[in-house]
Amino acid sequence: MLPGTDALGVKIRGGTAKLEFKLRARPPEPLPLPAEIRGELEQWQRWSLSRPALCRLLPRLGLPRERWRTVRKERRLVTLPYGGRSEAGARVEITALEVDGSRWSTLGFESYGPDPDLVPALRTAAERFFASLADDLPGGLAAERSCGYPGWLATL
Repeated sequence: MLPGTDALGVKIRGGTAKLEFKLRARPPEPLPLPAEIRGELEQWQRWSLSRPALCRLLPRLGLPRERWRTVRKERRLVTLPYGGRSEAGARVEITALEVDGSRWSTLGFESYGPDPDLVPALRTAAERFFASLADDLPGGLAAERSCGYPGWLATL
């Protein structure tokens, strides 16, 4: 994450020689969901680049090595098709994370397919997912807890 912004994430994916940049394309928008669940709709773009040469540039971008965090990640991913078609749907990701000895959990939804299907596919997946958890989340989930990984890392 660049200092002063939660709209850009930079990471080195474990086990690969890829350096990734993820940029939030526009500010988050409120997204009301069922059962008192509130989230923010975000749109991200990702670029994967060969890592060796670019790592020398990171300190010049304000990303010195000592500011990097090691994040251990174990995730479960489920894909939910939308409208009975395989080309549109949403992925639900539940992730266990460990950073600096602290453990965290995240929940994320990512839709895919033609532009007109993106938000409806996301809402449909969220409705299906949260319908089974309504009794377990009596207070719901607040929008203030909704953010992308760069925003979350900034809170640590």
